[in-house]
Amino acid sequence: MLLPPRPHGVLIAALLAALLAGCGYALTSVVRDPVYTISEYRAAVSGKVVPVTIHGAPFPEGPTVAPVVLTALREATRSLEVALAPPARFSTAPADRAANAYHVVVVFNPASRTPTVCGPEAPPVGAPEGATVRFQLALCRDTQVASAARGVVEGVRGTDDRRFIAALARTARALFPQRDDDEAFRLFRD
Repeated sequence: MLLPPRPHGVLIAALLAALLAGCGYALTSVVRDPVYTISEYRAAVSGKVVPVTIHGAPFPEGPTVAPVVLTALREATRSLEVALAPPARFSTAPADRAANAYHVVVVFNPASRTPTVCGPEAPPVGAPEGATVRFQLALCRDTQVASAARGVVEGVRGTDDRRFIAALARTARALFPQRDDDEAFRLFRD
């Protein structure tokens, strides 16, 4: 029996979720605008300051999560730096918000699945759930979602927990196009 073709991004997300479920992390969804490509990534963020806005908190108390988020974003784009373009510089500084139409929004414990994370209003967030952290990341072009990913990690202790940092980096990686996503790169694999 032949099954209808499925977008490779959905299939990859499903496989990753199954593989990583045993370690307390799951990538629960990935959405990309069909016109979002490596070329757009290069033009939008390579070598530029990319503003980052964080909503909600992963844990009831503790240090700020901004340094961990910025580290995860840098790690997620590390392979793209060498292969494709100069590195993006992620910043949570308010002065950088107007410098680039592209920006990243991170929502901890999102209260709903509404696609309003890129809009001017803060998305609704829930209270931290102790050792389980849910998060949504989006790469926005102005108020439109270019790509978004959701993840959950269980059994983490705080912002310095290596599994928390790794889960954020894996989810952030889903925001950015990989080399196999671009037809031009398929020509060089053979």
